[in-house]
Amino acid sequence: MISRRRFLTHASLGLTALAQLDWLLAAETGGAVAPAKPPKIGFSSRATDIAARQPAVVSTASPKVCRILQFTDLHLFHTTPADDRHTLEDCRRQIEHHHPDLIVLSGDLWHENPKGRGQGYLEFAVRQFAGWGRPWATCWGNHDLLDDYQRGHDTLAAETHSLYRGGETHGDYRVEVHAPGAPALDLFLLNSSDVGLTAWQARALAGMTAQVAARGPAVPALLFFHVPIQEYETRLTAGNFSGLKLEGVSHYNEHGDTFPTIVGAKQIKACFCGHNHLNDFVLKTGPVDLNFGRSTGYAGYGGDKLRKGAKLIEVDLVSGGYQQRTVFASGATQFGFAPPGPLVHAA
Repeated sequence: MISRRRFLTHASLGLTALAQLDWLLAAETGGAVAPAKPPKIGFSSRATDIAARQPAVVSTASPKVCRILQFTDLHLFHTTPADDRHTLEDCRRQIEHHHPDLIVLSGDLWHENPKGRGQGYLEFAVRQFAGWGRPWATCWGNHDLLDDYQRGHDTLAAETHSLYRGGETHGDYRVEVHAPGAPALDLFLLNSSDVGLTAWQARALAGMTAQVAARGPAVPALLFFHVPIQEYETRLTAGNFSGLKLEGVSHYNEHGDTFPTIVGAKQIKACFCGHNHLNDFVLKTGPVDLNFGRSTGYAGYGGDKLRKGAKLIEVDLVSGGYQQRTVFASGATQFGFAPPGPLVHAA
């Protein structure tokens, strides 16, 4: 049990971030805080305070490294059954090659909700994920549409090996990685819905980082969401860019308001997104790395220009550094723009 005294002592960073967000929201209300709006996609009809939610917990096979396999933009049921079989077979082979401790699917698992079929698409998808035999987590994408999002939350949380904990927080939640038996890494997952990250998700992140600060000694963290933030475009320079950028960055209504909260969290070493299928790059901005995941699904656009694959993320649980590289179902690895070795080290 965390005491109030300990919370206030160790959570000052998160509480400061919350106060700053409240100040930014207090416009045209005579000083009163205008409430941030929860997301449309992934809206929870059964909602609680995010600070009261316990994280999912997963343990690593090794006390020294955590291996995360990121799939993104599967777009199941968008084109043909053959495309979906190809996508799922690639996922299975990636898992066999890389033996991840957990899998993160960063949105657009299925494609929309024609004639109310989205729930059936979701149920098919999670059965496939359960069959992988690995812990898995996911965040919502702009094409993950349903008639009843609360039912969707419950489906995600109930499936075998699921780490999903966003059912009462509009899709924002945390996964705590233990090695061995103690927290060694935090994963934050945010719901960017169909507008990008907003003040709602920034406040949720600040609340979760305050909760982590109250827990005890800081550990490194990674942040996952679907729609990229504006800084994937505005902070790109010849000196900090490595990778492939074959289209623009679609950040929607996110215009730079989230990045200060991400940087202010201190322990977040890198962000990983999806959404733009023709981008696969990393920006080393200094405080936080910005990574685009490699599009995985053959039903999504772009396969004729950029080979479908995944992102393998390895976090050194001793030093706090990490490395990421693009991987393919054949077992091939693309080191050309993401050389092996830690890209970021904990302070």
